[in-house]
Amino acid sequence: MKLHYMVIKGEVMIDEVHITDLALIHNVSLTFDKGLTVITGETGSGKSALLKGLRLLLGERATKESIREGCTSACVEGRFFIDDTNENAASSANFDVDADVHDANANTNTNVNANARDTSTVTSVNATSANADACAGDIAPTFQELLVKRTCSTDGKSRVSINGSLASLKELAATMARTVDFCGQFEHQRLMQAKFHEGMLDAFLHTHTSPEYKAYHQAFLDYRDACQQLKLVAEAGEQQNARVEQARYLIRRVEELNPAENEYDELTVQLQKAQHSEELTRDVFSAQTALSGESGALDQLNTAISQIQHAAQFDAALAEKAQSLLESLYITEDISRDISSYAASIEFDAQALDDMQQRMSLFQGLLHDFTPDMAQLMKNYHDAKQLVESLDNSKEHLSALQARVQQAREQLECAACALTEFRKKGAPLFSERVNEVLAALEMQHAQFSCSVDMVPLEQFTEQSPCAVEFMYCPGEGMQYRQLVRIASGGEMSRVMLALKVVLGKSDAVQTLIFDEVDAGVGGTTAQALARVLFELSQTHQVILVTHLAQVAVYADTHYVVSKTDGTGVGPAETQVERLSEEHRALEIARMLSGKATDTSLLHARELIAAARAAD
Repeated sequence: MKLHYMVIKGEVMIDEVHITDLALIHNVSLTFDKGLTVITGETGSGKSALLKGLRLLLGERATKESIREGCTSACVEGRFFIDDTNENAASSANFDVDADVHDANANTNTNVNANARDTSTVTSVNATSANADACAGDIAPTFQELLVKRTCSTDGKSRVSINGSLASLKELAATMARTVDFCGQFEHQRLMQAKFHEGMLDAFLHTHTSPEYKAYHQAFLDYRDACQQLKLVAEAGEQQNARVEQARYLIRRVEELNPAENEYDELTVQLQKAQHSEELTRDVFSAQTALSGESGALDQLNTAISQIQHAAQFDAALAEKAQSLLESLYITEDISRDISSYAASIEFDAQALDDMQQRMSLFQGLLHDFTPDMAQLMKNYHDAKQLVESLDNSKEHLSALQARVQQAREQLECAACALTEFRKKGAPLFSERVNEVLAALEMQHAQFSCSVDMVPLEQFTEQSPCAVEFMYCPGEGMQYRQLVRIASGGEMSRVMLALKVVLGKSDAVQTLIFDEVDAGVGGTTAQALARVLFELSQTHQVILVTHLAQVAVYADTHYVVSKTDGTGVGPAETQVERLSEEHRALEIARMLSGKATDTSLLHARELIAAARAAD
């Protein structure tokens, strides 16, 4: 597929689509411009196949039954441009909810009469978003190009690629949902899901620029951060509980013993002496006798010194030896006196020995239970003290965090109430504007409403504390019920149409595809519907399958779908033609009377001229 280059003007979200071998389609290419694109053709010509191709590009599941007869696979390719600035532009406008609630018509030039049949009144509806459009227009759009390809084969296999990379169907659907809405008789991607209702209300109210939203968003972040901090500290405390219990046990055991500094080493020495006092006494006295007893070491040294000194008279070299012996004598005498004193100090005290043994037993029990090294034991003791002290500090920190969480919770609840009230005040105005468009579509007996309720704190999200849901009353005297449960396909299409008109450029979704939105519509309602669709195409890219000539005349681009009869060579084939101005008149004439006659052709040209004049 060769995609042509195109300069982006306005909101062109779908640029080009190419479909191959899908249903009756063999090979069809369509290009889409801004504004209103209509697709017309006789029943059974293949319009539904075109829509099926668009659905596949939006993430619908493929089935092998959709593949053209005689082919092994079908392929749909599309080029999309997503406006990255759309949300920022839309939310940059200021919107005074309170003022508008008190004066619902303050920003409109004229009111739409609920019973009016003059379709020109619909023009006033877009005045609601005039200020937002002006703000949005000041921001130059930037676009992200997406090339999407879907293939499905008769073996049941399906492939998705986005910009050349394989993707899942879920990823495709999520990507396209933010820029395209498919509005068929029974499928409204956003309107059928209550989770999108809040976004539509917020787009109308420009909630994300309000002080209430900013305060809530910050309060939510603060509360979440406080809860996370508290959780981390609490989990850390739980993990330390076992360590802390061990630390407390060590501290208790050590402090029960209450050892003095170096006590263990000193006790070891003292106990050694006390336990061997008899051996010490015997050995010390024996040594003392050997040194100072009769014929002991001192006597022998004295004798030796005298003899060497005498001999030194004959040989001077011996004098030095005599001096050395004399020094040894002095040393030996000192040692002898010390040993004598030590021997005198030795005494045996059975009670003292028992006390020391009991004390040592306590030390040894402690060392056995924790570590055999006394120095390491004392280090572990000091570490345990620090751990317990840090836990005490952690408890204080935990208490402070609990107080912070409580304060953050109160602030969040207060901000949530304010944001909920902001939305509640704006919801009636939003509903009123939607009902104005519904009345213009001659659905004046139907009523649309928007309910806003604050959910429990556990269900708060970063974006909202609210549950927003659209309610619908199909007629007078009937109760409001959930829109998704009671509205018919045609009603749903028109409600979606009204919502999109009211939102204008504030709508995050810029491309709308309508299938049979005009089903069962005729007369003045058809003209009103046509005018509303035209108004919508001023702020959105609108692609529409229609059977109403009143709608088709407003088209900026007009495609007609036809079917050729099958031949012996192959099955029937759907063909699509982009119409020139002259051919448009012929097709509208056919839509008016079943075939183009001079009268219907003249009428068609008059309708086209009237539509241009209204533009």
